[in-house]
Amino acid sequence: MERVMRKVLSSCIPLMVDSLGLSATYRLLAHVVPARDERFIASFHKRGLRQFFPDRGEMWLDDVVQRLRHHNRWSYLDSLILPRLPMDIIEEAFQVDGWDVIDRALDRGRGLILYGIHYGRIWTGIIYICKRGYRLSTIVRLKGLGAARNLEPCLTGILIDAEAFSKERVYERLRQNEIILTMADGGVARRPVETRFLGQTVRLSPSFIKFAQETGAALAWWIGLSRRPDRIELHFQEAPAYRGGDSFGRQMEILLRPLATYVRSDPSQWYSARRMLGL
Repeated sequence: MERVMRKVLSSCIPLMVDSLGLSATYRLLAHVVPARDERFIASFHKRGLRQFFPDRGEMWLDDVVQRLRHHNRWSYLDSLILPRLPMDIIEEAFQVDGWDVIDRALDRGRGLILYGIHYGRIWTGIIYICKRGYRLSTIVRLKGLGAARNLEPCLTGILIDAEAFSKERVYERLRQNEIILTMADGGVARRPVETRFLGQTVRLSPSFIKFAQETGAALAWWIGLSRRPDRIELHFQEAPAYRGGDSFGRQMEILLRPLATYVRSDPSQWYSARRMLGL
């Protein structure tokens, strides 16, 4: 069913955006495309919200859950809509900070490992980089394979995290000076390094930095943020040579600054950030 939907949307989306605009296309497809993880969001996250905000009533909790649904829908629709749009619309929708990090890294000729946090518009970095004409592979968990397959037309390849990190395939692509993009969540950290975010302790794994050192590849962070479907912010931050927990913590502080401006004003974003960062 999903394969048929992708085929139909491939021909319809450019026409919809041209006639309705990007924002209206997102909002329309949010009612048409089958919901993903809706039951999970409504039950699991509502229980979590009660723990984080015990003094809030049911109407407030329902409103925050609805916002979480919107963020989830936008993220999935990114993988359906954006790869099928011309570059002029992409450039208008994206505000990019730190793009020179990508060019400097690839000038070294050893490839780039680009790490993000599983938060916000998680497919937008992949799409924007590919639309700019760069060769990119992504490492995904099996759970995220469906959305990643929507991006196959603009990817060099999809590597499955469960396949022992597909290490040899990663080496091969880095030797060809390609970009490898994946997520670096704190939940998978064996020996986490701590930093601070909005007064809270954040734990994230430094193991991928060691992997970058082994391959000689450059290493950078990225995060995709948005308050509305047709306005997307991408932030790229170079990760200098890893010299211990304090250095790693400072890198994370820089990366998380743009995120802080969002979560302070939106309870659903604050809750999502806390869960993602293991707070």
